[in-house]
Amino acid sequence: MLRCVHINQRAAHQYKKYKNGFKDIPTIARAHFHATAKREILPLIGVATVAIVARYSYKALVRMEEEREEYMEELAEYEEKYGPVTGCSDSNASKSIPLGYLGVDLGSANIRIAFAPRGSGSEPRVIEDREGGRSTPVSVLFEEEESGAHGISAIGRLAKGKVHERYFRSTSEHVLNPRKLLQRKDNRAEEAIQAVIRSASISAMEKATGKKYSMDKSPFVFSKEHEGLFNLNAVFTYPVGLASDNMGDDEFADVYRKALKGLYEDSDEAATMIPEPIATIAAAEHFKLFPKGSDRTNPSLIIDVGADAITMSLVSKDEVISSSRVPGIGADILTEALAKHMDEPRFQKSISSSVGLLETDGMARQRMYDGAEIAIAELSRNTRTSITLPFLSIDPKSSQPCHLNESFSRGVLSSIVDSMIPARLGLAQKEVLSSSISQPNDLNALISSMAMGLFEQNGTNPFQLRAILMVGGGSRSPIFQTACREALVTLGGEQFVSERLIVPQDEKVEELTVLGAAFCGGKL
Repeated sequence: MLRCVHINQRAAHQYKKYKNGFKDIPTIARAHFHATAKREILPLIGVATVAIVARYSYKALVRMEEEREEYMEELAEYEEKYGPVTGCSDSNASKSIPLGYLGVDLGSANIRIAFAPRGSGSEPRVIEDREGGRSTPVSVLFEEEESGAHGISAIGRLAKGKVHERYFRSTSEHVLNPRKLLQRKDNRAEEAIQAVIRSASISAMEKATGKKYSMDKSPFVFSKEHEGLFNLNAVFTYPVGLASDNMGDDEFADVYRKALKGLYEDSDEAATMIPEPIATIAAAEHFKLFPKGSDRTNPSLIIDVGADAITMSLVSKDEVISSSRVPGIGADILTEALAKHMDEPRFQKSISSSVGLLETDGMARQRMYDGAEIAIAELSRNTRTSITLPFLSIDPKSSQPCHLNESFSRGVLSSIVDSMIPARLGLAQKEVLSSSISQPNDLNALISSMAMGLFEQNGTNPFQLRAILMVGGGSRSPIFQTACREALVTLGGEQFVSERLIVPQDEKVEELTVLGAAFCGGKL
């Protein structure tokens, strides 16, 4: 600083002496000052630049090596499972590794598809179908041809829209459920299952990848050449507790596996199958739904309220210990109860008829069931709703149009369902229910008796349960949720329920199983 001031004073003195400005000041003073500063800073800049480049180059090399090791590990796993990949470059070899893991949950009413992309840290997600739905109806419309053979003319929503209407029309057309066909060992089951899964999986993967694929080709393939095909690891779930439907769980899985063979390019390829409760537990673990600090060695109770049955399963250490199932009571009973309530004698009287529209008019029947489904969805959010169906039918005597405008409460629907339980229990075998509890006469008592019967059969103490997980489409209804909570409170008390009962939020309550299947694809 002192040197700088000294030089400035010398410059001012020279200016006064020569009267010609700084141009006549001896340049040696200025050059000496500035040259010294450059020599000091330039080496520092050079050293800093080299250090930064070296640091980021090192990080890039380390990352490249990690990615190479990860790729080689995946390639080794693939070759160990499907054989060596030969005669192809690295880019082709990477295509040979599965695109991802597909979970397929063929339910009794809907099919759901979940996809987990290949790679660590990827989250499974449910893929919407072409119509934007997160599930697709499994209905298949068979039409009898002139030769006597049956051909599929509609699948999914189009077929479901005809399920009640076709009931009153030509007997050459039948809307059937592929899973029920499989349980009855119907010879049309294989064709129906392949049609439903092929349509749903290709629709889902087109949505996920943005590419179009042919419906005529098999959607699943394990080979390096897969033009127009999906190179996927597919995991299919199958139900348990089918003894009440005259078919064992293992038998169902074997028949289902055989029906899936036509979906693979290689007919010798065996489909990966896991029980629905195992997939549910895997997803619950992945999404951290279990209470913190719970003992993983303790069994968990899965209550699955499906479309046409309630299934309870005890699961411990990735194994289904025991399961029970009551058919005929599920989410569909809500729709049936509401439709029959709309067709009560008071409405029959208004149309001057001794029988209701559910028995005489196929179009009216379809509209009433559709309206009931919409009303049930509304009652899941609200305690009261209304149904308006203008021009539902024509009065046969007055030839005047008949309209339906009814208001319903959740409590009314719950009481109608309870009144239907005793008659439906004739479908259930006695060993499914508890021998220490009287015959159930409502939904609450039914769930309580099923749970107690399962505990009695296996000698399980309910207070040793890790958790009670409620899943399935019917579990979205507050009617089933309330009945389940009250039944468990009867068994163990309020604290027992608050500590153990888990009802996933929103869509996860019915999608947890298929998400678990996709997640398990990368583990199996």
